[in-house]
Amino acid sequence: EHPSIECPLGDFMGFAHGRVMAYQSAVHSVGQRAGMNFWLPMPFTKRARLNFANEGHKEFPLFYQVDFTLGDRQPKDLGRLHVLFRRENPTTLKKDFELLPLRRAKGRFMGSIMGIRSLEDGWWGEGEIKVYRDGDKEFPTICGTGSEDYVGLSWGIQQTPFLYNGCSLDAKGFVSMYRWHLPDPVYWEKECRITIQQIGWKDGLYERQDDWSCATFWYEPVPSGPLPPLPSLAARTANLWQD
Repeated sequence: EHPSIECPLGDFMGFAHGRVMAYQSAVHSVGQRAGMNFWLPMPFTKRARLNFANEGHKEFPLFYQVDFTLGDRQPKDLGRLHVLFRRENPTTLKKDFELLPLRRAKGRFMGSIMGIRSLEDGWWGEGEIKVYRDGDKEFPTICGTGSEDYVGLSWGIQQTPFLYNGCSLDAKGFVSMYRWHLPDPVYWEKECRITIQQIGWKDGLYERQDDWSCATFWYEPVPSGPLPPLPSLAARTANLWQD
């Protein structure tokens, strides 16, 4: 009835803003001429279908390879890979940006590709990552110290891609950064919601609005609830990177 994965191809393959950048992480490898690879398992027990949708006005060539096995014995509650895409352009003042809207099923958070386009002067990245799980209300189980700290960097963003964390693009006000929770898994039993604050620094901390997007990856059993609606084509393609 609804897909477990619905996401623009570029963000799914590890880069935001439509800007192909050659880099490698534990989950992706991207070549200079848009060769893209993805390494997270996508288990299924009965059937699987993978669709690519060209919503543009021009035809383009697409070459792909899918490797899979058949006949594996999998538990019924095996988590299936889920991926969603969100964008707020701009974000809402004094409201945290949701990387993962509330999910009401057992699961594991794998990580996120985050795209930021700065809409004003000053530093944008003092927002805390917050993981609300299994009954958390006002206070999250996990609370970070700043956006650049969450992706393993400090004193601002530097274009430095690493295995589980880093930034693959930092140019002309566009940032594409990521964090993978492979060695430090985030689990929940009943429910989870993950947000990141919209706070900057200019002679002190202050609330601000910027253009944020995310492709968020997690596992949960099926049948699962529907994903949030994918933003419209116009909303997804507005203000992308221009060479």
